[in-house]
Amino acid sequence: MKKICLLSSIYIVIFIAFTGCAQKNVTENNFTKWVNNSKPISALKDYVKTVTDEKSKNFIPKEDRLAVFDLDGTLTDPGLGITNSVQYALRQFGIDVQDRRELYPFIGPPLSESFVKFYGFTEEKAQEAVAQYRVYFADTGIFENAVYPGIPELLKALNDAGMRPVLATSKPAVFAERILEHFDLK
Repeated sequence: MKKICLLSSIYIVIFIAFTGCAQKNVTENNFTKWVNNSKPISALKDYVKTVTDEKSKNFIPKEDRLAVFDLDGTLTDPGLGITNSVQYALRQFGIDVQDRRELYPFIGPPLSESFVKFYGFTEEKAQEAVAQYRVYFADTGIFENAVYPGIPELLKALNDAGMRPVLATSKPAVFAERILEHFDLK
């Protein structure tokens, strides 16, 4: 059974914004709100109950029920892999960042924009940095990642309730697919 599918581009019919549960500045193990009967899980259960009840004014036909998730910072904690990959890329330009926490702002936004914003790279240099980032990320950093507690169960529960979990991410599809497959989330 498919737990989650990847969509590179999507017109969002339904958007369940779990990213609001995560903090803007990602830190390790910051997603404890997913577990048990937390407010986000309770809100999700209430929402699913409402949209799957044929008598509800908010009923949504099964084929239109989507639960859209981001990957980094929502389903998985990518902190170690992304920051190690950024460290690797920066080293190629003679920049040594010892404290990975300084690199957490790279998690989420497009990489090239982050190299420009945080290190003053030109667009061309930023693209070179992204290429260097991917040298490390492609084989190592991609799996320096962890699924947040309760996510597999959440995705199964959504499927069981007739919702279709989908992924909307700015991460290249090839990497997103590998992460979903590696962690058995696809």
